[in-house]
Amino acid sequence: MKETRFKHTEIGLIPEDWEIRKLGSIFKFIPNNTISRDNLVNQGTVMNVHYGDILIKYGSILDIKNNDIPFINDSVISNSKFNEFAKDGDILIADTAEDEMVCKATELYNIENRKLVSGLHTMWIRPIIEFKPKYLGYFFNSTFYHNQILPLIQGTKVCSVSKGAIKDTYVSIPLENEQNKIASALTSIDNLLLSLDKLIEKKRLIKQGAMQELLTGKKRLPGFTGEWVERQVKDLGSIGRGRVISQKEIERSYQHKYPVYSSQTQNNGVMGYIDTYDFEGEYITWTTDGVNAGTVFHRNGLFNCTNVCGTIKLHKDNHLFVSMRLGLETNNYVSTNLANPKLMNNVMKQIVIDLPETIEEQRAIATVLSSMDKEIESLEGKKAKYEQIKQGMMQQLLTGKIRLIS
Repeated sequence: MKETRFKHTEIGLIPEDWEIRKLGSIFKFIPNNTISRDNLVNQGTVMNVHYGDILIKYGSILDIKNNDIPFINDSVISNSKFNEFAKDGDILIADTAEDEMVCKATELYNIENRKLVSGLHTMWIRPIIEFKPKYLGYFFNSTFYHNQILPLIQGTKVCSVSKGAIKDTYVSIPLENEQNKIASALTSIDNLLLSLDKLIEKKRLIKQGAMQELLTGKKRLPGFTGEWVERQVKDLGSIGRGRVISQKEIERSYQHKYPVYSSQTQNNGVMGYIDTYDFEGEYITWTTDGVNAGTVFHRNGLFNCTNVCGTIKLHKDNHLFVSMRLGLETNNYVSTNLANPKLMNNVMKQIVIDLPETIEEQRAIATVLSSMDKEIESLEGKKAKYEQIKQGMMQQLLTGKIRLIS
């Protein structure tokens, strides 16, 4: 393989045999529609890609044949005029987002004879020169391209990029056979990620079914025949609450040693870390306020809770089992008639759950379900590693630092 020679361009170093062109000179802009999510349905005649789905659901390549894409309500279609429908190779870009994900894009693939249009807060562009399938989808989602977008972002709470600004960004154009090989390599790892997604979803469904059976006594583990009893939460242990812990207290911390659990559910509820701890040992915590009210966690170790976390220290029952069992019930007790959903201590105390009389059966059930969680976590860890590998491949392949041609 011969050594690659590079040249300086407006977007940095690229191979000498690659070309760069301004986006506005090689793409046609097609008008999108402004149809809201409320007017999208599961069946119809014209598919519509909403910007929120580009940001959250769809990857670099949107395979129309194998993805669920909403349709425009027929009553809305009668009042709308569509001059064009999408083609394979068209790029749809989300021009608005809450963060720097703005301008995430997807390339359309496998449209065949289906009718599809580009929806609210999107840019719909079509190349007027030839590109090999899937190359552009990966290019527009690369760090290499997104670095051009970052200086163009407008707004703070809502980020957006204008059509005029997009037109002045640059597209790198490898040789056609290299476009094919880049797309093929990245498609292979995307297929691997997709298979992991499907496996993780399957394992989650199996675990959900097992929880419904094992945590309610509908199915018993071998060797256990004892009675289950109904108990109120207030009789199971001591119920408390965390304290006010400000972001400033977290920022002032020196060692950042002990976790602070808050109302969020991302990152296992961790808001940050401080140098001291308020709780030691096994507890059950739950979110008392906000959109995640009623979410239950099992905690063990040295930690802190904010004032929007309730705490339960059990007298004798298995904390892991009770946290799982309680998690099946709490949503039924969240006050949703308020602007801020709540599940306060006085309501938690009154919740009734049934549970095995013996700690041994509680522990056995918790162990089975916990092993399922660990298997799912292992698969998610594997997926995260492959996603990192993919990002590294994109950076190397789409800048020509690694060449797939001899």
